[in-house]
Amino acid sequence: MKKNFVMTQSRLSRFMAISFFMITALLAISSIYMNINIKAEKTAEEHRIMFQQLGESLAEASDYLTAEGRKYAVTGDRSHMDNYWREIQETRTRDYVIEKMQEAHAPANELLLLEEAKKFSDELVETERRSMRLVLESEHVPEELMPAPVSIKKLSDSDTALSDSAKKTKAVEIMFDNNYDLSKEHIMNPIAAFQQSMNDRLENELLHARQNLYHAFVLQVILACLIIAEILGLMRIFMLYITHPIRNYTKNLEGFSLQQHFKLKAEGTKELCILADTFNTLYTSFQSELKRRRETEKRMLLAKEEAEKANAAKGEFLANMSHEIRTPLNTIIGYHYMLEQQHPSAKISDYSNNIGLAAKNLLSIVNEILDFSKIESGKIELEMAPFSLRQAIKELYTMIEVETRKKGLKFFLEIDKAVPDLICGDSFRLKRVALNLLSNAVKFTEQGFIRFKVSSCILDNHEWIYMSFTDSGIGIAKEAQKHLFEAFTQADISTSRCFGGTGLGLAISRQIALLMKGHIVLNSEPGHGTTFIFSFPAKRTNDTIPQKDNVSPNMNFHGIRLLLVEDNTVNLHMTEEILSGLGFTVTAASNGKAALNLAEKNKYDIILMDIRMPIMDGYETTAHIRKNSQNTTTPIVALSADVLGNVQEKVLAAGMAAYLEKPLQLDKLGEILSGVLKIPINSEPSSDLPSLSFFAPQDIIKKLNGKTSSYQKILQLFYVNHRNDACTIEQYVLKQEYRKASNCLHELKGAAGNIGANGLYSAAMTLSNALKKDNKESIKNFLPIFQQTIQCIKRYLAISSNAAEKSPIFSSTTTDAELHELLTLLQNGDFSAKETCRRLQECLCALFGKVFYNRLWHEVNIYDFPAAAVLLSAAVQKTGKE
Repeated sequence: MKKNFVMTQSRLSRFMAISFFMITALLAISSIYMNINIKAEKTAEEHRIMFQQLGESLAEASDYLTAEGRKYAVTGDRSHMDNYWREIQETRTRDYVIEKMQEAHAPANELLLLEEAKKFSDELVETERRSMRLVLESEHVPEELMPAPVSIKKLSDSDTALSDSAKKTKAVEIMFDNNYDLSKEHIMNPIAAFQQSMNDRLENELLHARQNLYHAFVLQVILACLIIAEILGLMRIFMLYITHPIRNYTKNLEGFSLQQHFKLKAEGTKELCILADTFNTLYTSFQSELKRRRETEKRMLLAKEEAEKANAAKGEFLANMSHEIRTPLNTIIGYHYMLEQQHPSAKISDYSNNIGLAAKNLLSIVNEILDFSKIESGKIELEMAPFSLRQAIKELYTMIEVETRKKGLKFFLEIDKAVPDLICGDSFRLKRVALNLLSNAVKFTEQGFIRFKVSSCILDNHEWIYMSFTDSGIGIAKEAQKHLFEAFTQADISTSRCFGGTGLGLAISRQIALLMKGHIVLNSEPGHGTTFIFSFPAKRTNDTIPQKDNVSPNMNFHGIRLLLVEDNTVNLHMTEEILSGLGFTVTAASNGKAALNLAEKNKYDIILMDIRMPIMDGYETTAHIRKNSQNTTTPIVALSADVLGNVQEKVLAAGMAAYLEKPLQLDKLGEILSGVLKIPINSEPSSDLPSLSFFAPQDIIKKLNGKTSSYQKILQLFYVNHRNDACTIEQYVLKQEYRKASNCLHELKGAAGNIGANGLYSAAMTLSNALKKDNKESIKNFLPIFQQTIQCIKRYLAISSNAAEKSPIFSSTTTDAELHELLTLLQNGDFSAKETCRRLQECLCALFGKVFYNRLWHEVNIYDFPAAAVLLSAAVQKTGKE
């Protein structure tokens, strides 16, 4: 090839296409030529066989006719005559052979031979017909019964004049004489000549076809050689311009490295050369880009380290902020609790309540900031537990209804029937989102209404709950709506100044909604109110809701030795005073080393350990106490204002038993300490505790935060309503009306527990159990205890009043008025009936028993005021209080 010739992919493709077309054409032509010659040979062979069979058939037919004619002439058997004419008229072998020869385009000379044979055959047929006529006439067969070809044959006068036997003899003679044999020979000679001519012709055709087939085979071999040569040529070109260059490229690329200089040598087709040049260009660019990227990665690594340091600093800052803010809050809330225990005057109590409210608001703000930080870092996981959605909605309504009533707003609650009751999810965070949206509605609505609507629907085979919160408040501008769900953002600057808030509520709500795979959408116009729609998927469940014991923890820790470790002096004294008030024998340590020294010298029942302390922190102090002290097995409860991160996991990993957050919550404190010390929690006095006195009013006064006057009022109500219960119960027992007696005992038992009459409580329980077994003899043990309890109550009331003779034991004027007020509110459907019912809880329990009050409160709490009014009216009529 010329040096200036450049092989391109298109040229190579065209060359290969033309080559393949030529190969295909040659193969097609040779195949067609071969097929033609094969067919020609096959046709010649078929014609030879067919014509041979036709000649033989013609000869056999002629012999058959001669044989049948002679047999008839000799035997006179008519079947031979019928066979003869059937061959002539129906089988027609002679005519069939001639037609086939004409269809096969036989040569003219062969057809003349057949015509000649036919001519002599026709003359012979006339001789045979004459013989048959003679036989039939010798037998005197009428013409109409003769075969048609025979009946039309007319005999000569000489034949007619013959006698019957002569006719018979004549018929046989003409069939066997020399003339007949000569005529027969005249037929067979042309047939034999025809067969010979035909055989010679067909042999020549067959020979010619075989010669052509041989020539076609030779041509096929030549074409095959040409095709092989062309394919080899194509392969050579393909390898030269495609395969070898690609193999060289591949071999060179196997040793490819970004760390060394590399270049592909261009070869092969023009396209492969372009590919090599492009690769070299890209490699050079990539080397430059790689160098720049490495430099960028170094900068990004430095930036990442700086960001991690900043994030760690942020976490440390939030942890420190949490600790530094919660520590004084712990002091404020603690001293607020202790101040309330001193029964201050109304004015001081009002100041104290304001202090407590401010502290709780500040704690709420801190919690919002910390919660938002947890959500941002992805450290909040949703709980999946069964809960009552309808109950949660009613609790939300109860909380917000008080605020709306204070502002004079109308508050509507609408729950569709399709809304499920039991679902599986995180009830706490669900209520938090709804409460935040409801609180915003109350905050930004000065007059009008708030509507809380709950519905459900099915979307993509999943049930969704829709909570809409509509108010008639100030509304939100379109521009402000774009940023409303951003952290630390409010509608405008004046919002924070007028209404307060951190601007985190909606941001946290949106994040919680996303965690629940739900959404919060907003529709609002300034001056026309706002509607928030909170939607989330709900999963129905039939699981039982875990029941929480609604009890107060046992706060009597008398005689238990406790080591308190706290670095903040104010918190140390405040916590020490609270713990001492609970009955603990408290030893205080202001740092870890001091705590370690005390732990080495003394044995304690429990240790309260602050986590963040100077000199030695809580973790290190705990580790030393576990190794070298008298308290290696003493339970240690962590105490810290740090609520970020995995503090609880660290605490448990350090070998501590539990964790308490600051500010301390008294009920949580009692619950945790009771659990760690394995002290049982009781909600009401047990009849099996011999340590409790027969009548212990001081225990109840303590539960009432020292309010002696309230206890005296409850005790007066008990005396008035239950002093005759013994007679009633005794009458029921004598009449064997045990069910009524048990109901009366049930109410008496609850009321006795509420006033500290532990002996009566125990006796009532014992009698109730005995009546279930139809044991009425236990009434004899019950009656003395009842009378003794009533006497104790009378003496207590007389002593506490200092003038039993001058003042009646109980005046029902106030109670009647309060009951009448509550009944009127319920009958009128006034929402303030709920607050009144809550305020009269002590009186209602004393009058009608705790079971009755629980039933009444259930109806009031779900705002079924008519049912509550019927229940209270029936109870008042029963006791004669109306």
